[in-house]
Parts: sequence; C-alpha cells; structure tokens
Amino acid sequence: MGVALSDLIEQIGLSVQKANASMEQMAVAAYLGQGYENERNGDDGEEEFVPVRFAIRVPDAAGEKTIQAPVTALMHHTSLKLEQVDVKLRFLIEESKEDAVMVSLKSPEDAAYSVLSELSLQFKSAPPAEGMARVDYHHVQAL
Repeated sequence: MGVALSDLIEQIGLSVQKANASMEQMAVAAYLGQGYENERNGDDGEEEFVPVRFAIRVPDAAGEKTIQAPVTALMHHTSLKLEQVDVKLRFLIEESKEDAVMVSLKSPEDAAYSVLSELSLQFKSAPPAEGMARVDYHHVQAL
C-alpha cells in the first residue's frame, strides 16, 4: 500500500495545525470563563462579557484608596501551546507516479526493508495574537 509523500506531509501539517488551534480555543475559553461574566444589555438584550473585578486597597498619598481591578489584569496570560513539534518519518520509497513520490506505510520492523529513507519535519508556532495583548493593555490602564 503506497501513499504520495506530499499527501502524507500535508496531512501531518494539518494535524499539527488542528492540535494547536484546539489548544488556543481552550485557552480563550478558560480566559473568558475565569475573568468575565455574561450579562444582558438592557437596551437590546444582547449578551456582553463584563470583567470580573476585585476590590483592592492600595496605599495612596492621602492614606489608602480602593480600586476595582479586573481579574484578567491580575491573571497569568500564558497558556499551554505547541511551541515546536518535531516529526521523524521513516519510509520506503516504492515508485514515482506523475510527479508524486509514492512511499510504503508498512512497519519499518518488517524484514523486507533493508534501506529506509528518513525525513525530519519541524513545525514552529507563530507568536500569540495581538488581540490578547490589547485586552491586557486596556485592563492594566484601568488600574
């Protein structure tokens, strides 16, 4: 059973992208779930996220003052993410068809394999979205 090497590499790349997207979605859900509450807007009934706030007493020139600090400004914002994924493929080249290299997906422990090809792939993630940094900046400004 052979498969085109380009298709195999493409599917591995898509799998890494899906895993990273799933982790990002979980991080956003945790961020919104811990730092915001849902409220209905009185005018049109739309749902809005309102920051959860803590009253914190801080020293001031006149003694002390109480500020309302958004929880998200106090939270650690790094989340679990795939920084780098390394994949090593070992395969047997079967043939070339119409500009596609076909490779065998059989087990490399099979005695019939004497010469295997090896390919290393490295996937690196991009920096975090700027949107999260903007939300953080506005929350810190409220302090």
